[in-house]
Amino acid sequence: MLAINTDAPLLLDKPVDYGVDAVCDACQACVRRCPPGAITNQRKMHRGVLKAKINSARCFPVVAQTDGCAVCMKVCPAQRYGLGPVIEEFQRSGEILGRDTDELEGYDWPLDGKHYGPGEKPRITTELMSPPGWCYDPDRRLPLVGAPGPRQPSSQTETEDLFF
Repeated sequence: MLAINTDAPLLLDKPVDYGVDAVCDACQACVRRCPPGAITNQRKMHRGVLKAKINSARCFPVVAQTDGCAVCMKVCPAQRYGLGPVIEEFQRSGEILGRDTDELEGYDWPLDGKHYGPGEKPRITTELMSPPGWCYDPDRRLPLVGAPGPRQPSSQTETEDLFF
């Protein structure tokens, strides 16, 4: 996080569209290559801005068991070549730099030691999608130390009152 304090006069202006959204919409490498399918190509409104959101329930178990999957970052042309060259190529030709090439979209999968090129993805098993015991589980509720044991709710409404 970065914070800048200044007493310089600042002008309020509008955001500048550098063309990043258009490149991402045309590319979709992260969507196509994500092993657990955690990235969708549909944006959702988040805090007043349309954003691509990751399905953390699909992403986190794989990240936890692969020491940080990061396939989405490995296959992103802006990550590999830099945002400037990718946008320049897209504006010049309408093409995504490196799209559908093994140089950009190929990766080695740590769980089976195989290389996966464009159009290929590793098989994700049910076992892999189950987080290990040491992994953070947002649904697990641990009792407070020294507190009496959990009481059972008598209705759905009471369940919501207890946990939300």
